[in-house]
Amino acid sequence: MKAHINVYALNNTNIDSASLRVLGSLAHPLTDPGEYVADVVQGEINVGTFRLKVDPDCTSMQADVDLSKYDTKPKVLPPSVERRYSVAPKGYLLLFVSEGKGGFHVILNEIAAGKSAREKVARRYDTRSLEPGDVFIAQLLRPGIYEMTNSLGKAKGRISIPYPKPLAKPLFQKEPEKISLRDDKFSPDHVELENLQAAVFMNGMDHAAIQVALQEADYGKEKVKPEGTAFRWMNPSGKPAK
Repeated sequence: MKAHINVYALNNTNIDSASLRVLGSLAHPLTDPGEYVADVVQGEINVGTFRLKVDPDCTSMQADVDLSKYDTKPKVLPPSVERRYSVAPKGYLLLFVSEGKGGFHVILNEIAAGKSAREKVARRYDTRSLEPGDVFIAQLLRPGIYEMTNSLGKAKGRISIPYPKPLAKPLFQKEPEKISLRDDKFSPDHVELENLQAAVFMNGMDHAAIQVALQEADYGKEKVKPEGTAFRWMNPSGKPAK
């Protein structure tokens, strides 16, 4: 049985809330009952829609939407069946990408009460501009130094991930590190994470887009760089993976 390797995850060193790919997910709070129609956009192409109902009778506090189900592929048409989701009031819509090239944003249109036409929109939310209460989760794989920025503002900060050291015993994965974005400032603005430890951004601004991009990779003691543009992972022992 062959192991499934997510190449897109290994090569993703730029995680952006405005263009969702593997390793980045977004949770949007939904407070009041209502019905929504969502447009799923990949790049500049509308690749599908889904419907979401915030229902008091629903017991689930989270609606999980895997945007990779809408990924455009050669000779494959976008999904023809409109998917439907439900969530309880004060729950969350969780958008994530489990595989594929990604590059998604979602436009959520709340349908006005008693209306069915798409143009009768009571409220519109675009994931490219985060709102207060939104939570963006970035999971960083490659050791190195990352810059975190608010691309719709001026906030900047740094995330560092040291190259993993050989351990006699397995290390349990640490709890996610919480980072707040308020008044166009990250707090804390310098964070050190372990490999695979998630950074959870708690947004408190009216308009924000959070980007985490690798600035300098850490290849360990031997400083062996990958040949060409292909990703080459180094084992903690310092020996290249075969």
